[in-house]
Amino acid sequence: MTEIEVLPLAPEATRQIVETYITRQGMLIESPGLFVNHIVKQSGGNPQAIADMLEDSSKERFVDKQRIREMRHAAGVRYFDFTSVMIVALASVVDARYLAIGTGDTELYIFAGMIAAVVISLRVFLFRGAGKAN
Repeated sequence: MTEIEVLPLAPEATRQIVETYITRQGMLIESPGLFVNHIVKQSGGNPQAIADMLEDSSKERFVDKQRIREMRHAAGVRYFDFTSVMIVALASVVDARYLAIGTGDTELYIFAGMIAAVVISLRVFLFRGAGKAN
């Protein structure tokens, strides 16, 4: 199997696809503008995401505003890369602990250990929401 890179569609192209689909399927939508804009935003131009969201919504007899707001797709997920921040923070804690051992500073050693616990705990909370659509 070969991986093929599919470039995201422009928002205008996505809009046109969604509008054409609505017309051809004869979908009943409470707010067509909101529906189109939501799919454009959530799909990120990903053709598979557009197809998935349209297929899911076409199963409904009537698509109301609440249903539109609940539509999500993984393509719409935004991630923040905290890897470099976490590496620097943990390296700083390790450095502080080695410095404390070398100088015999017990207070710095304990403080650095507490900071290590905070950094590791913070990592858990930062990545708890990873993968949730916004």
